[in-house]
Amino acid sequence: MRTPRRLVSWVRLLAWALLLLAAWELPVLADDCLRDPLNANDCLRTPGTAPIIAGVATVVVSVLVNGQEVVRTVLQPRSGGQPSDNGAEEGEEEQEPRQLQLQIDTRDAAGAARTELNVDERDRLYVYARCLEVGKGPLPAATQSIRFQLTDGQAWVTLRDQGMQYESRIVAVDTVQPAPESAMPEAVSVYVSATFEGESVGASVSLALTSSQFILEVT
Repeated sequence: MRTPRRLVSWVRLLAWALLLLAAWELPVLADDCLRDPLNANDCLRTPGTAPIIAGVATVVVSVLVNGQEVVRTVLQPRSGGQPSDNGAEEGEEEQEPRQLQLQIDTRDAAGAARTELNVDERDRLYVYARCLEVGKGPLPAATQSIRFQLTDGQAWVTLRDQGMQYESRIVAVDTVQPAPESAMPEAVSVYVSATFEGESVGASVSLALTSSQFILEVT
């Protein structure tokens, strides 16, 4: 015996009506991320999803030259669960943005702060660069990625890689002797960069050139 088609249609309609009624009567939570996934505020209050949403968060990278912030940029972390320098996996989400720094200092052989080079003699200063996460400590992998590039004043100074010391990458900046006969520039520039979350971030370090020679005019 065949079931009338009209009866089947009415049964289906009744089933849909019951489903819609059940959905209408379910309590709607203000913090239910699954019911409104585009509402970021609700998702941040929903257990289980809050850490994920908050952790897609930002990575703030600052570059400091001799203690002064000269660059600040925001990066979007890459997913993939790769381990980071602090031992956590990149897939592990955090509620607060990560604060990363590239710290650059210029010093003389005694370790004192210095930003000048005397072109009248064989003079040298050092550029120290290190990477760290604020509140957590050094980032060895990022520090290993640091690169130095002489972008201005190539005729007047040279760079010599000093490798890793004191949890920093170091480069020596030496004056060229004898000094070129061309007009002396006021400064030379060294660009220092490091890789954070797959992105290169850096800044230029300006080193002043000085000369003790005086030209006397006889009248």
